[in-house]
Amino acid sequence: MKFIQGIFIFSLLFFAKFGHAKLTIVDNQCSRVASGLHTDEGLLDTGIELSNAQIIENGVRFLGFDIVDVAGVKHLSARFAGQNLKMGFGFVRTDRTSFMCGRLYGGGEHKRSSWAINMPVEEALAHLKTSNDIAIQMYSIHLVNGEEKRSFSRLRYHKPALEKLLKKDITLDLPYDLAIEHPIDLVDVRGEQCIVYCLNSNYSMCDYSIEDHPRYHDFTFNDLGIALPFKGQFSVDGYITRILFKEDITTDMRLAPTEFGLWQYYGGLFELGALRGDAKAFLSQFFTLSYSNDPVTGSVVTNIAWDIPMEHGEFLDPASYMRDYRTYLMMNFAFEVNRLGSLEDALRQGYSEAEYVLQSQLGSVTMTGLEEARTGAFKQMPLTVTFP
Repeated sequence: MKFIQGIFIFSLLFFAKFGHAKLTIVDNQCSRVASGLHTDEGLLDTGIELSNAQIIENGVRFLGFDIVDVAGVKHLSARFAGQNLKMGFGFVRTDRTSFMCGRLYGGGEHKRSSWAINMPVEEALAHLKTSNDIAIQMYSIHLVNGEEKRSFSRLRYHKPALEKLLKKDITLDLPYDLAIEHPIDLVDVRGEQCIVYCLNSNYSMCDYSIEDHPRYHDFTFNDLGIALPFKGQFSVDGYITRILFKEDITTDMRLAPTEFGLWQYYGGLFELGALRGDAKAFLSQFFTLSYSNDPVTGSVVTNIAWDIPMEHGEFLDPASYMRDYRTYLMMNFAFEVNRLGSLEDALRQGYSEAEYVLQSQLGSVTMTGLEEARTGAFKQMPLTVTFP
């Protein structure tokens, strides 16, 4: 038995270290635009004709921002990924110009392709100082069953959160006072940082196992999905009036909804709330909001917390129940926030209800656990899903 466990440990360490698909770092094709050398109009010619009838939604997903070290210099990293990707193009824009953009030629059908664009933190901050809004634009061509399909999407991002990340001293603690309790690396296997999920065993080196799920003992393996607990919290400047889920999002909002996801290299993307039919009804019961005041500025700060036990953390799709050493752990949070505090606070300060509504803003924050994020600002890890 010790010999078998030894082989198991070795294989986990090997695939945790080498099995995760790497991000491709692409050139920032907007660098000359960001320097003011020419306009960004030409960069919008990506070779994608969006009038084509074969349109798909969410062809490329934004994986979030991070801070990385490049030759001793702090850089902002913007990350993207797409399934069945032939070519993808990601932009990060202010209301004035695109300052980060990059193209990737993907791996084709049945694979997830990922890329990142980096820019020195000081340069990124300079662009945010002269802008009001941050948007993420994504264009792509995909190969699905041998046919080309197109996709375009534009998302709103929370500018104050991005500014706070850029100004954060990441050597002290995590951005936004982020604290994740689950899923994390619970068992330290020889110092390797990886979250190990076991599909049909519960060895001592497994961080999580399907055997911990109540339905495992019903012997219904053919309809089980991966099940994980999700628990954590982080803070956002301002008073969050509501968290926005899939059912709250309208096209004009340009937001990715609050959701938890698993994205396998070959198997595709699974979303916890969406698989329940009514994401808002399911996910909202696990969220709490609490409020405090910043000790220095006195402004309102909202703490977003979630606690989803494993018995409710099952991805209701048996296709998720498969070995994959390259699974991304995705979290997105969308919200409505007001810098004036609650409506009652604003009325006490002399603002009218109409003025309060005008101060409301929409925003989102995205975090993804993947190989390159282990050493970034958020220290988030991917998932290693294994037999036995």
